[in-house]
Amino acid sequence: MEVLAMSNGYEDKIALSEPASILFTDIKEATSNFSHENKLGEGGFGPVYKAYELWKDGKSMEFMDPLMDDTNSGCKLLQCMQVALLCVQEKWEDRPTMLEVYSMLKNEIEDVSKPKRPAFSTKTDMDEENHHKSREEICSSNFATMSQVMPR
Repeated sequence: MEVLAMSNGYEDKIALSEPASILFTDIKEATSNFSHENKLGEGGFGPVYKAYELWKDGKSMEFMDPLMDDTNSGCKLLQCMQVALLCVQEKWEDRPTMLEVYSMLKNEIEDVSKPKRPAFSTKTDMDEENHHKSREEICSSNFATMSQVMPR
């Protein structure tokens, strides 16, 4: 198998002996047997587990691959995880621009904001705020205009 890679503006072909694979048992163990507590949401590629909840609970280092033995990787992981979570927030206006992402990753922005729950999460912050309200009180119009084409 050959893979194309860009390096210093040059395209290189890298030969891989075999495709990368992850064992089902490893995924099962990492998600505590696909525990509902570890599930964040479900998208087109299936369920998404752990990252936001681990970050929120101050357990981000559990997200790190234990095979990485670089002691400096922990700080970089926390930084990348926080920036990534900022990029997938529910409201687009809360998400950083690409310039802000670049600046955060280059440590040019010191005070990085705290991520809100991701858009793909099964839970929302509204769940906690509105658990006592009726469905009619929670739902509202999105103020979108709808046009219907009618024949003459």
